[in-house]
Amino acid sequence: MGKRRFEKRKVSKTKTEELNIDGLLVIESDDSDNFITVHKNYFNNQLRPRCPACGSDKTRSSKVVTRTFKDILDADNDKGFKIIDLVFNQRYFRCYGCGKSVFPEDIDFASKGCRYTNRLSDKLADGTLTYSYKKVCDYYSVPASTASVGAIMRRRTHFWESSMDPIYTPETLAIFEVEFYKRIYPVVFTVYNGEPYCLDILEESTEQAYIAFFKKLDSNKVKIIYIDPVESLYNAIQSYFPSVAVMVTDECILRYARVALHDVIYRDGKRMPLKNKYATLMQKKANITEVYTKRQMASSFQSRPILKAAYDHYQKLLTLMEGKWQYSDIKAWIDAMPDNLPEFVILADVVELFEDSIKLFCEEIGSTSGAYSTNVSDFITTINEMPFCIYDVLRARIIFSAPPDTIVENDIKKRIGIRVSRLISKLKEITENIKEDRYYGL
Repeated sequence: MGKRRFEKRKVSKTKTEELNIDGLLVIESDDSDNFITVHKNYFNNQLRPRCPACGSDKTRSSKVVTRTFKDILDADNDKGFKIIDLVFNQRYFRCYGCGKSVFPEDIDFASKGCRYTNRLSDKLADGTLTYSYKKVCDYYSVPASTASVGAIMRRRTHFWESSMDPIYTPETLAIFEVEFYKRIYPVVFTVYNGEPYCLDILEESTEQAYIAFFKKLDSNKVKIIYIDPVESLYNAIQSYFPSVAVMVTDECILRYARVALHDVIYRDGKRMPLKNKYATLMQKKANITEVYTKRQMASSFQSRPILKAAYDHYQKLLTLMEGKWQYSDIKAWIDAMPDNLPEFVILADVVELFEDSIKLFCEEIGSTSGAYSTNVSDFITTINEMPFCIYDVLRARIIFSAPPDTIVENDIKKRIGIRVSRLISKLKEITENIKEDRYYGL
C-alpha cells in the first residue's frame, strides 16, 4: 500500500498515556484537543490479523480510512473534563488466502455506527435517562447526533442489564399495549401482593418478541396472564405457557370502551363547549357534581345525538362493571349497542373472539384491584404525555431510571420490577425536565 503515513519515532508517550485507551498509540501533534491515533500493531509488520472468513493469516493492509470520534478526558477545569477529537487511522486488510475478504481492523473503543467513544457515549446515555439527549450533548459540547443515539443507548442498556439481578417469576403477569407517537409497544407488568410492578417494554408486538421475553421467566411458575386481545400475544402464550390461565380483564374492556368513546367525542363533539371534555365525559356520571358542567353537558347533547347515545351506553357499562358481572352481561350490553357507533366495533369483536378469556376472568377473578386499574391508566397517560424519543431511549427511561424492587428467593436476590406508582412519578419528572428546557424530542 505504499509508504507508511506515520513513523514509530513520532509516537507520543505522554499523549498515549493521557488518552489511556488500550490498543491505541497517539502520534505527536501540536493540537492538544486533536489526538491522531493508530492501532498498537500498526508498526508490527509480522503480526497480521487473521481473515474472519477463512482464518488465514495471509493478509495485507490494503488501505487506511480516517475516522473521527468525539472523546472525553479528565481535565483541570470547571467541568472536570475536556472533549477531544480522536482521529483513528483504521487499516483495511485484504486476504490472499481466500482472495475474497476485505476487512477492517477491530475497534473496541467505540460501538458500530456511533460517532463517540464508548466512555463518552456512556456519559451521554446516563444523562439522557433524565434529561433530553440534546441538552446532555450541549452540556458536553458535542453534536446531538441522532444517528448515534440508538447505538449509545443500546450499549448502555446492555451494560445495565448485565449487572441487574435476575427476574423473579410471578404467578400473575399482565401484558397490555401502549401507543407512543403512532407506534404500539407491549408493556409487561407483574402483579405481586396485589401491587403492579413494571418489568419491561417490548419493541414490537410479535410472537417472536413475546417469546424472547418469556424465556427470561420460569414457565412453571406463571399461573395467570392478563392480556390485551392481541392474536400474536395469545399465540405466543399458548406456545410458551400451554397450561396458563389467559384472561381478558375488566380493566381491558373498560379501556377499550374509553378509546371508543374518545373517538366518538372526536367525531361528534369537536366543538363541544366543555372544560376538560375528554376526562369529564369518561368518568362516571355520578362523580360529576358541578352544576355548571352538568348544564353544559345537557345543552351540548341536545345537538349531538350520536355522542349522547355513546355516552349513555358507556355509562351503562361503568355501572354494570361496578358490581358482580358475567360474560352474558357484557354480551347483552354489546347487543344493545346503537347502530350508529362504529367506534365500538373493535370492542364488540373482542367480546366475541375472546369469549373464553373473558369468562375465565369472570369465574376466577371477577375484578382487578383498584390499584391495578388506576396504575395501568395512569401509566398509559404518562407515556402519552412524554416528549418524543426513539424506542431505545424510551425503554431505558422506563426500566433503568429508577431502581427495581427486589425479593430473595432461595438465597438469590431477584427483581420483581419497578413499583408502577413510583415509576410514574419518575417519568413525570423526566417529562418536566425536558419540557422546562424546551428540548422536545430525544
